[in-house]
Amino acid sequence: AISSSRIDLTWKNNDNYDWIRVWRGKGNTKEDAENALASYKRVLGSSEYMEDSGLEATEWYAYKILGFWVHPREATDWSNTDSVETLATLVAPTDVIATPISDIEIDLTFKDNSSDEKWHRVQRELGDGGYATVMDLEPNREFFRDGGWFLLAAGYTDCVSTDIGKMVLRPGGELGLLVAYDNERRRWLIDSGGFTLGGDSAVTIDDGTGAGTTARATTGLIKDSLYKYKVHAMQEEADINDYALESAQVTTFDVPTAPDTLVIAEKT
Repeated sequence: AISSSRIDLTWKNNDNYDWIRVWRGKGNTKEDAENALASYKRVLGSSEYMEDSGLEATEWYAYKILGFWVHPREATDWSNTDSVETLATLVAPTDVIATPISDIEIDLTFKDNSSDEKWHRVQRELGDGGYATVMDLEPNREFFRDGGWFLLAAGYTDCVSTDIGKMVLRPGGELGLLVAYDNERRRWLIDSGGFTLGGDSAVTIDDGTGAGTTARATTGLIKDSLYKYKVHAMQEEADINDYALESAQVTTFDVPTAPDTLVIAEKT
Protein backbone atom coordinates (compact mmCIF):
# COMPACT_ATOMS: atom_id res chain seq x y z
CA ALA A 1 0.00 0.00 0.00
CA ILE A 2 1.27 3.46 -0.92
CA SER A 3 -0.93 5.40 1.50
CA SER A 4 -4.19 5.29 3.45
CA SER A 5 -6.12 5.73 0.19
CA ARG A 6 -3.90 4.27 -2.55
CA ILE A 7 -2.59 0.88 -3.68
CA ASP A 8 -0.31 0.38 -6.70
CA LEU A 9 -0.57 -2.88 -8.66
CA THR A 10 2.12 -4.32 -10.93
CA TRP A 11 2.19 -7.56 -12.87
CA LYS A 12 4.02 -9.33 -15.68
CA ASN A 13 2.37 -9.81 -19.07
CA ASN A 14 3.23 -13.16 -20.65
CA ASP A 15 1.42 -12.60 -23.96
CA ASN A 16 -0.01 -9.88 -26.22
CA TYR A 17 -3.44 -9.28 -24.71
CA ASP A 18 -6.10 -7.00 -26.15
CA TRP A 19 -7.19 -5.98 -22.66
CA ILE A 20 -6.87 -7.01 -19.03
CA ARG A 21 -9.65 -7.35 -16.47
CA VAL A 22 -8.86 -6.50 -12.83
CA TRP A 23 -10.92 -8.05 -10.05
CA ARG A 24 -10.97 -6.49 -6.58
CA GLY A 25 -12.38 -7.37 -3.19
CA LYS A 26 -12.56 -5.40 0.07
CA GLY A 27 -13.00 -6.54 3.65
CA ASN A 28 -12.01 -6.15 7.29
CA THR A 29 -9.62 -9.10 6.98
CA LYS A 30 -7.50 -10.60 4.22
CA GLU A 31 -9.87 -13.56 3.95
CA ASP A 32 -12.93 -11.29 3.72
CA ALA A 33 -11.32 -9.30 0.90
CA GLU A 34 -10.37 -12.41 -1.08
CA ASN A 35 -13.86 -13.87 -0.65
CA ALA A 36 -15.37 -10.61 -1.97
CA LEU A 37 -13.42 -10.55 -5.27
CA ALA A 38 -15.52 -9.23 -8.17
CA SER A 39 -14.94 -7.65 -11.59
CA TYR A 40 -13.67 -4.11 -11.03
CA LYS A 41 -11.87 -2.45 -13.94
CA ARG A 42 -10.60 -3.02 -17.49
CA VAL A 43 -7.16 -1.73 -18.56
CA LEU A 44 -5.14 -1.82 -21.76
CA GLY A 45 -3.65 -5.17 -22.71
CA SER A 46 -0.15 -3.69 -22.74
CA SER A 47 -0.47 -2.37 -19.17
CA GLU A 48 1.62 -3.81 -16.36
CA TYR A 49 0.67 -1.21 -13.75
CA MET A 50 -2.49 0.23 -12.19
CA GLU A 51 -2.94 2.85 -9.48
CA ASP A 52 -6.03 2.25 -7.36
CA SER A 53 -6.97 5.37 -5.38
CA GLY A 54 -9.88 6.67 -3.33
CA LEU A 55 -9.66 3.68 -0.97
CA GLU A 56 -10.57 3.47 2.71
CA ALA A 57 -7.90 3.53 5.42
CA THR A 58 -6.99 0.33 7.32
CA GLU A 59 -9.09 -1.87 5.01
CA TRP A 60 -7.93 -5.04 3.28
CA TYR A 61 -8.02 -5.14 -0.54
CA ALA A 62 -7.45 -8.23 -2.68
CA TYR A 63 -6.72 -8.32 -6.43
CA LYS A 64 -6.38 -10.78 -9.28
CA ILE A 65 -6.30 -10.31 -13.06
CA LEU A 66 -6.75 -12.15 -16.35
CA GLY A 67 -5.96 -11.31 -19.97
CA PHE A 68 -8.43 -11.24 -22.88
CA TRP A 69 -8.26 -11.47 -26.67
CA VAL A 70 -10.94 -10.15 -29.01
CA HIS A 71 -10.21 -12.54 -31.93
CA PRO A 72 -10.67 -15.27 -31.01
CA ARG A 73 -12.67 -14.24 -27.96
CA GLU A 74 -10.75 -16.02 -25.25
CA ALA A 75 -9.46 -15.39 -21.74
CA THR A 76 -6.41 -16.59 -19.87
CA ASP A 77 -6.42 -18.40 -16.56
CA TRP A 78 -6.42 -16.28 -13.43
CA SER A 79 -3.24 -14.77 -12.13
CA ASN A 80 -2.30 -15.25 -8.51
CA THR A 81 -4.24 -13.31 -5.87
CA ASP A 82 -2.47 -10.68 -3.77
CA SER A 83 -3.83 -8.77 -0.78
CA VAL A 84 -2.74 -5.79 1.30
CA GLU A 85 -4.12 -3.53 4.03
CA THR A 86 -4.15 0.22 3.39
CA LEU A 87 -2.21 2.42 5.78
CA ALA A 88 -3.75 4.33 8.68
CA THR A 89 -4.88 7.90 8.11
CA LEU A 90 -2.15 10.45 8.76
CA VAL A 91 -2.33 12.78 11.76
CA ALA A 92 -0.40 16.04 11.67
CA PRO A 93 2.64 16.42 13.96
CA THR A 94 2.11 18.71 16.95
CA ASP A 95 4.09 20.35 19.76
CA VAL A 96 6.68 21.80 17.39
CA ILE A 97 9.42 23.65 19.24
CA ALA A 98 12.16 25.54 17.37
CA THR A 99 15.13 26.43 19.56
CA PRO A 100 18.11 28.49 18.32
CA ILE A 101 21.36 26.98 19.64
CA SER A 102 23.85 29.23 17.80
CA ASP A 103 23.94 32.01 15.22
CA ILE A 104 23.45 29.48 12.38
CA GLU A 105 21.68 26.51 14.00
CA ILE A 106 18.12 25.74 15.08
CA ASP A 107 16.98 22.56 16.83
CA LEU A 108 13.48 21.47 15.84
CA THR A 109 11.48 18.98 17.92
CA PHE A 110 7.91 17.81 17.38
CA LYS A 111 5.47 15.08 18.41
CA ASP A 112 4.83 12.28 15.91
CA ASN A 113 1.09 11.51 16.02
CA SER A 114 0.93 9.08 13.08
CA SER A 115 1.57 5.35 13.14
CA ASP A 116 1.90 4.80 9.39
CA GLU A 117 3.88 7.76 8.04
CA LYS A 118 6.68 6.85 5.61
CA TRP A 119 8.65 10.01 6.33
CA HIS A 120 8.40 13.48 7.87
CA ARG A 121 8.98 16.53 5.68
CA VAL A 122 10.47 19.64 7.28
CA GLN A 123 9.83 22.87 5.37
CA ARG A 124 11.19 26.34 6.07
CA GLU A 125 9.64 29.69 5.13
CA LEU A 126 11.23 31.66 2.32
CA GLY A 127 11.44 35.44 2.12
CA ASP A 128 8.38 35.64 -0.15
CA GLY A 129 6.17 33.80 2.33
CA GLY A 130 6.41 30.46 0.52
CA TYR A 131 8.02 27.33 1.94
CA ALA A 132 10.85 25.13 0.70
CA THR A 133 11.72 21.60 1.79
CA VAL A 134 14.73 21.47 4.09
CA MET A 135 14.88 17.75 4.76
CA ASP A 136 12.87 14.52 4.60
CA LEU A 137 13.29 12.56 7.84
CA GLU A 138 12.84 8.86 8.46
CA PRO A 139 9.54 7.79 10.12
CA ASN A 140 9.15 8.03 13.90
CA ARG A 141 11.90 10.65 14.15
CA GLU A 142 11.01 13.70 16.27
CA PHE A 143 14.15 15.84 16.01
CA PHE A 144 15.96 17.84 13.31
CA ARG A 145 18.89 20.26 13.48
CA ASP A 146 18.79 22.95 10.80
CA GLY A 147 22.06 24.62 9.85
CA GLY A 148 25.53 24.18 11.26
CA TRP A 149 28.98 22.85 10.44
CA PHE A 150 30.29 19.70 8.84
CA LEU A 151 31.88 17.72 11.66
CA LEU A 152 34.95 15.89 10.32
CA ALA A 153 36.14 12.43 11.29
CA ALA A 154 39.52 11.77 12.88
CA GLY A 155 42.40 11.51 10.42
CA TYR A 156 40.88 13.94 7.96
CA THR A 157 43.32 16.09 5.96
CA ASP A 158 43.51 19.64 7.33
CA CYS A 159 42.05 22.42 5.20
CA VAL A 160 44.26 25.22 3.91
CA SER A 161 43.38 28.77 2.89
CA THR A 162 43.30 27.86 -0.80
CA ASP A 163 40.44 25.42 -0.12
CA ILE A 164 38.08 28.34 0.58
CA GLY A 165 35.62 28.67 -2.28
CA LYS A 166 36.06 25.09 -3.49
CA MET A 167 32.98 23.10 -4.35
CA VAL A 168 31.82 20.45 -1.90
CA LEU A 169 30.06 17.41 -3.35
CA ARG A 170 27.90 15.00 -1.37
CA PRO A 171 27.11 11.48 -2.68
CA GLY A 172 23.58 12.61 -3.49
CA GLY A 173 25.00 15.17 -5.93
CA GLU A 174 24.28 18.38 -4.02
CA LEU A 175 26.92 21.10 -4.33
CA GLY A 176 28.03 23.84 -1.97
CA LEU A 177 30.96 26.18 -1.32
CA LEU A 178 33.46 25.83 1.49
CA VAL A 179 33.32 29.23 3.21
CA ALA A 180 35.16 28.57 6.49
CA TYR A 181 37.06 25.88 8.32
CA ASP A 182 38.34 25.09 11.79
CA ASN A 183 41.05 22.44 11.73
CA GLU A 184 41.40 22.29 15.51
CA ARG A 185 37.72 21.47 15.95
CA ARG A 186 37.69 19.30 12.80
CA ARG A 187 34.85 21.09 11.06
CA TRP A 188 33.87 22.94 7.88
CA LEU A 189 31.18 25.52 7.20
CA ILE A 190 29.40 25.03 3.88
CA ASP A 191 27.20 27.54 2.04
CA SER A 192 24.67 25.42 0.15
CA GLY A 193 23.09 28.35 -1.67
CA GLY A 194 19.70 26.89 -0.77
CA PHE A 195 18.07 24.15 1.26
CA THR A 196 19.40 20.96 -0.34
CA LEU A 197 22.04 20.15 2.28
CA GLY A 198 21.34 18.71 5.69
CA GLY A 199 21.25 15.53 7.73
CA ASP A 200 24.04 12.98 8.08
CA SER A 201 26.08 12.11 5.01
CA ALA A 202 29.56 11.52 3.68
CA VAL A 203 31.22 14.52 2.04
CA THR A 204 34.11 15.03 -0.39
CA ILE A 205 36.04 18.05 -1.64
CA ASP A 206 36.96 18.15 -5.36
CA ASP A 207 39.26 15.16 -5.78
CA GLY A 208 37.63 12.98 -3.12
CA THR A 209 40.13 13.56 -0.30
CA GLY A 210 37.28 13.45 2.19
CA ALA A 211 35.63 10.26 0.95
CA GLY A 212 33.98 8.29 3.71
CA THR A 213 33.87 11.15 6.19
CA THR A 214 30.62 11.37 8.13
CA ALA A 215 29.43 14.95 8.42
CA ARG A 216 26.44 17.22 8.94
CA ALA A 217 25.84 19.98 6.42
CA THR A 218 24.69 23.56 6.76
CA THR A 219 21.41 24.63 5.20
CA GLY A 220 22.30 28.29 4.91
CA LEU A 221 20.88 29.95 8.04
CA ILE A 222 21.72 33.60 8.72
CA LYS A 223 22.21 34.95 12.22
CA ASP A 224 19.62 37.27 13.79
CA SER A 225 16.93 36.14 11.34
CA LEU A 226 13.42 34.83 11.92
CA TYR A 227 12.70 31.32 10.63
CA LYS A 228 9.35 29.53 10.49
CA TYR A 229 8.85 25.80 9.93
CA LYS A 230 6.17 23.36 8.82
CA VAL A 231 6.41 19.65 9.64
CA HIS A 232 4.34 17.20 7.59
CA ALA A 233 3.64 13.50 8.07
CA MET A 234 3.97 11.93 4.61
CA GLN A 235 2.94 8.73 2.84
CA GLU A 236 3.34 9.92 -0.75
CA GLU A 237 4.41 13.11 -2.52
CA ALA A 238 0.86 14.22 -3.27
CA ASP A 239 -0.30 13.59 0.27
CA ILE A 240 0.83 16.58 2.35
CA ASN A 241 -1.54 16.69 5.31
CA ASP A 242 -2.19 19.42 7.86
CA TYR A 243 0.95 20.75 9.44
CA ALA A 244 2.25 22.14 12.70
CA LEU A 245 3.77 25.63 12.53
CA GLU A 246 6.38 27.18 14.79
CA SER A 247 8.79 30.10 14.48
CA ALA A 248 12.13 30.81 16.10
CA GLN A 249 14.38 33.84 16.19
CA VAL A 250 17.95 32.78 15.46
CA THR A 251 20.25 34.56 17.87
CA THR A 252 24.00 34.95 17.86
CA PHE A 253 25.81 32.33 19.89
CA ASP A 254 28.67 33.96 21.78
CA VAL A 255 31.73 31.73 21.55
CA PRO A 256 33.80 32.04 24.75
CA THR A 257 37.11 33.82 24.31
CA ALA A 258 40.02 31.39 24.34
CA PRO A 259 42.75 31.73 26.97
CA ASP A 260 46.00 33.29 25.79
CA THR A 261 49.38 34.57 27.03
CA LEU A 262 50.45 31.07 28.03
CA VAL A 263 53.95 31.12 29.57
CA ILE A 264 55.96 28.26 31.04
CA ALA A 265 57.45 29.53 34.27
CA GLU A 266 61.15 29.04 34.79
CA LYS A 267 62.31 27.00 37.75
CA THR A 268 63.53 29.20 40.58
